[in-house]
Amino acid sequence: MRLSVLFAVGAIAATQFWTQSAVSAPNNYVCAISEVQECRMNGNCRRIPPQAINLAPIMTLDIKKKELASLSLLEKERTEAIEGLKATDDHIFLHGLQDEETWSAVISRKNGALTGSISTLEAGFAFFGHCAPN
Repeated sequence: MRLSVLFAVGAIAATQFWTQSAVSAPNNYVCAISEVQECRMNGNCRRIPPQAINLAPIMTLDIKKKELASLSLLEKERTEAIEGLKATDDHIFLHGLQDEETWSAVISRKNGALTGSISTLEAGFAFFGHCAPN
């Protein structure tokens, strides 16, 4: 699978993140993926590692640049342009297109929770994680 979608959500919790006001909402986040579920049309679903679909387990999100970047000591940084991004006081909504795959995600600015999906013609992938200000 050629997904170079870079997402993630991380269990990196900074105390000030949970109490920041919308006025001082950060524009940069570190995200880590904690779980990925692959589901096929026949109804079979299974848990897989993020790397199985070329999804970076840890990445950075730059809201101003509209860009996701992998964060790894073992491989060269990969970046993904975010085609659609809307940041509100409570949430960050993202979506994009890569080759023949589409992806979307939502991040809570209140608690850092991240949920997303990747859709291909062969399968759908749901991923979960957390983000923290960087």
